[in-house]
Amino acid sequence: MFMKFKNEGYSPSLNYLREWGCLAKVGLADPKKTNIGPKTYDCVFIGYAQNSAAYRFMSLSDHSISEARDAEFFEHVFSLKKDL
Repeated sequence: MFMKFKNEGYSPSLNYLREWGCLAKVGLADPKKTNIGPKTYDCVFIGYAQNSAAYRFMSLSDHSISEARDAEFFEHVFSLKKDL
């Protein structure tokens, strides 16, 4: 894969890469938003989506898996580390 980029004269961007297991704040979908309530929910980054340019997250509150393109990552905070 990297050789393909090398032959075309540019290198791939590494800005998309994140640390697995770090804390992330993911925005709520529009139907779930309220004027007074929270706009984001806490998740753990668990990987990348297979069929889109999105990230995969596990919710800390109910352990459900979701995908989102936009999130705020806290790569120095590992929220599941205390559970190990």
